[in-house]
Amino acid sequence: MLKSKQAFLFLLLLVAESCICSSDDVPKVPLFFTFQTKRDKNIKECNQPKMRECGRLILNQNQLETMVPGEIIPFSFDTDISLQMTRRRTRLGEGIQDYQFRTNDGGDALLIEVNRGWRRGDTALYGVVNTADKVYFIDNCGTACNVRYWMKKEDANEIRK
Repeated sequence: MLKSKQAFLFLLLLVAESCICSSDDVPKVPLFFTFQTKRDKNIKECNQPKMRECGRLILNQNQLETMVPGEIIPFSFDTDISLQMTRRRTRLGEGIQDYQFRTNDGGDALLIEVNRGWRRGDTALYGVVNTADKVYFIDNCGTACNVRYWMKKEDANEIRK
């Protein structure tokens, strides 16, 4: 319980001190919060070849649920990527939906959300964010565990072949 309170307080501090503002000075909270941006040997997804900066990820669920097409939001505090929603949630099956975005550098992004239980935090995330020079991957690593890492675009393209 103490660790979750510490994480919550850290998030509040991070939001208060790191305002990303739109042109009308309304604070924009990012879609994702990241922690532990180094390799965690206990998480299989963080130990893949050519991946960089693997970190646990927390989805800003309220922000995702209230976004509308055309709305722009920061991807995370530790990147300069902005995402513009191009298509609102599409249901792919029971408890599974996807969201599509465009990046501020002309790339695209897809997020798939799988609700695996009745608890709000038991959501598996899978996704990809294609930017000009990097590809960010969002992957599930177990119950209440999602991670984000990135690869150079050329490395990701080679793996896809």
